[in-house]
Amino acid sequence: MKSILLAAAILLPVVATAQEAASNEILPFSRISGDPVSVAMGYTGRAAVSQVSFAAFRNAAAVPRFNGTADLSASFQRWGRDDSALAFGGAARTGSFGFAAGVLSLTGTSVDGFTPSDLSAGGGVGVALGSVVSAGVDVRYLSSRLASDETLSTMAFDAMLMASFSDVHVTAVVANIGSVSSGDTSYGIPASVAAAVDYARRFGDYGVRGDADLDYYLHSGAVTVGLGGELGYQDLVFVRAGYHLASKDVAALPSFLTAGVGVQYRGIRLDVAWLGANREIGSTVIAGLGYRF
Repeated sequence: MKSILLAAAILLPVVATAQEAASNEILPFSRISGDPVSVAMGYTGRAAVSQVSFAAFRNAAAVPRFNGTADLSASFQRWGRDDSALAFGGAARTGSFGFAAGVLSLTGTSVDGFTPSDLSAGGGVGVALGSVVSAGVDVRYLSSRLASDETLSTMAFDAMLMASFSDVHVTAVVANIGSVSSGDTSYGIPASVAAAVDYARRFGDYGVRGDADLDYYLHSGAVTVGLGGELGYQDLVFVRAGYHLASKDVAALPSFLTAGVGVQYRGIRLDVAWLGANREIGSTVIAGLGYRF
């Protein structure tokens, strides 16, 4: 009980800070993680502990529950209609602590010799507060180069509390807290209060995983729900599908269908995901290569 109260104390001041931010939202790229497994499963996986290489973008509290030593990934994606993105992530566990780092770089289409670009880079730390509860914090630097003479930048913060049981992991997160000033105007970034659950279990040669993520966006009042599933055979081949539903227009993550496949051998994995075409961001394909120690 003391561990739960201590970890909850991390979240409350961050919620209060978020509610003071401006109501207008910009920098939607700050919600992109670069994780092809997450994309394939409806942009879920915040509570998952089986792959934590992109925990710096999602949930550092999951790293102390990772059953390996380290997890590394790199991915490339054709994001939306105009952007391409490269992402690198890594996480390591030692004792009761977990550490994560990552960088995501997006490049748009050049116009009159200028190429717009976005950057998200940072890290996180998680700590196990006993056998069930863990807590964590992520910090990222965000930069958006909108024109040759205009760049917006800020810091974004996440705080999270997680509970892990045999086959089930649940988490509560205050995500992407921050604001940006441009001249005399202050803008918020897509911050949310989120909850997620991950279920994973083996049945003989087959592994089954189901994830659900819920976000309430603090500035817009939008609600998004992600649902995803994975079926694996002998930890070698994986098939994934999901759906992400947005209650209203959300610049970061609107409604879309997802699907993907993956293969894994001797710790090396290759994952490919597809995010269905929609009015806001078009169609996205992402491929990633990872290694688990």
